[in-house]
Amino acid sequence: MDPKVLEDWLRMAADAVRGAEGARKAFDALGKSPLSPDSLARWAAVWMPQSAGAGKAPDFEELQRLVEQGWKAMGVVPRYLYVELLEKYEELKARLEEADATVRNLREILAERGHEQEASKVLDSWEEMTRKALDVQTEWARTWTEGVFGKPSKKTKE
Repeated sequence: MDPKVLEDWLRMAADAVRGAEGARKAFDALGKSPLSPDSLARWAAVWMPQSAGAGKAPDFEELQRLVEQGWKAMGVVPRYLYVELLEKYEELKARLEEADATVRNLREILAERGHEQEASKVLDSWEEMTRKALDVQTEWARTWTEGVFGKPSKKTKE
């Protein structure tokens, strides 16, 4: 790793801890969109110009690793990922509510027609299958998040 990039990164992190406005804005800018070589190069040109030296941006992979380690150490989820997971949560919640409403309606219809016991078995199976599918999707989102940021510590879970 380029020592100048690491030095500038650590200096900016220390400034952010002290509450420096510029460092705070730099870290805010990092979390607004997914990291790509182009977006990180533009960010580095604005917030770490002394590291870029002669117009060359720091190595993308090194800088990305620094950024992600910083997020992980601070227990931070970048805004773009938070919004993405929030949207997925809302979608899954809406689908579960829709499935629950459908199950209730079908139970009522079948109960009115006298097929309550058979309906109950079928609808219980359907409800269980829907919940399992949503659990799998939730687990996928959790696994994906842990893959990006690592497992949360026990303190984070509490």
